[in-house]
Amino acid sequence: MNKHELKLIEFLNGKFPEKSIDLTYEELKADLDKNVVVTAPYLYDKLFSDYDKGKEFINKFGFQFIVTDNCDIEEYDTKELYVEKPNKDQNENFDLAAALLAEGYIAEDSAEFIHSKTFEDDFNKHSIISFENNEEYFSQLKEDGDDEAFERIVIANQQLVKKIAMQYYNAMPKGGLELDDFISLGQKGLLKAIERFDIERGYQFSTYATHWIKQAISRGYANESRIIRLPVHVHDSLNKIRKVIRKKDYDSMQLMIEDIKAQSDLSEEQIEKLLLYDHLFNKAQVSLSTYIGEDQDSEIGDFIIEPTEENHAMFGDDLVENEVFKKTLTQYINELLNSDFKPREADVIIKRFGLNGMKVMTLEEIGEEHGVTRERIRQIEKNVLRKLSRHQVINNFRDYWEAN
Repeated sequence: MNKHELKLIEFLNGKFPEKSIDLTYEELKADLDKNVVVTAPYLYDKLFSDYDKGKEFINKFGFQFIVTDNCDIEEYDTKELYVEKPNKDQNENFDLAAALLAEGYIAEDSAEFIHSKTFEDDFNKHSIISFENNEEYFSQLKEDGDDEAFERIVIANQQLVKKIAMQYYNAMPKGGLELDDFISLGQKGLLKAIERFDIERGYQFSTYATHWIKQAISRGYANESRIIRLPVHVHDSLNKIRKVIRKKDYDSMQLMIEDIKAQSDLSEEQIEKLLLYDHLFNKAQVSLSTYIGEDQDSEIGDFIIEPTEENHAMFGDDLVENEVFKKTLTQYINELLNSDFKPREADVIIKRFGLNGMKVMTLEEIGEEHGVTRERIRQIEKNVLRKLSRHQVINNFRDYWEAN
């Protein structure tokens, strides 16, 4: 039993402590959907794709339905088109078109059309489309490469898109986005998944598509709203910083950090981390556009601090996708420094901002190492920061962790 099934059982126990479900199966599914209890695609398939298997799966955990579904009743009140029923001996030779023609329901030319291959192909095209037939649809797509097979796959997997979109819609600050916007973003991910999926690898398409749908929604959400939720205690700490830096201007970032430290219960390391995460995920609400430095030409946001695994202890598991620390911002900056800048430019930035575990050095100290003036180092720093901003390093970092 995995964590997804445990979550389902916990929900059922809370709602039906006597293990007697006083809802129809359809009502229970609606309740599960509303509360976003089922998030794993495999579990969603088990519960929502087949009525009998879904009920059996619920019963397996000791829960019993005490209300009868309409699906359990074998009586149907439907009006049937009268056609003389053939006996068993006639089954093989029964001609639907001839029977309809004899009863006067269709004309002779229509009977001929029913016998045609065109009618048979068209009838098959409009059979029920289901994600359970994904493998068949992809085989058709590979063989024929036609738009109809592609369209079938899109239709068959709409429920998966809507399910994931609903999860994000319920969990994320809306940022001006409606549920339809989340679904639209998810559709883009589904289309990309269909284009990239290779049926010969033996993967389940629903599992593969889930990754691309989530990535598309996450990236689209970040681009549209640019607001990522931070834990409440982090916002409280950021408010403390905001109150301090509003009071005065600072000649350097270090002086600003020391002042914040003196007027709060935050350590220097905590302050640096808070500034970084405010810059990355919170639209820089702590006024990171405040200019600092001797010439007032650098912003707080320019001072990039390396995030580490240790940050998890401070920020907990509330960060979206819980994967922020899989690859650090420093690695992105290193890639750009190595590919787009001269060795001396890269060295200045690394030492100026303490990247890769290096101690932060002053302009004078770096200038002495390179045998140039402090002013020359300042110019190099300014030029590199300006070029880095054009590379949208912050956005690249956000895109990475949302995709994993």
